Amino acid sequence: MFARSTAVVCAAVLTLLFKSNILLMVITSVMLIIQAIDCAVGFYIKNRMRTIGPFIMALIHAVCMVLMITIMY
Repeated sequence: MFARSTAVVCAAVLTLLFKSNILLMVITSVMLIIQAIDCAVGFYIKNRMRTIGPFIMALIHAVCMVLMITIMY
């Protein structure tokens, strides 16, 4: 999980360099999908912390996506 998240964070830094809204939306979408899958895995193995943490992060990413879309369009 750490290696995957580190790779996504490194990709997110690219948005600071290129100032691309589309790239930011793509990276946010990828982060949302990763957190949702981690939440599902935590639910499957019946581990409360591995379910709640990723769920909250996925929820935050979803809210950010909605805000970004409403601001852009």
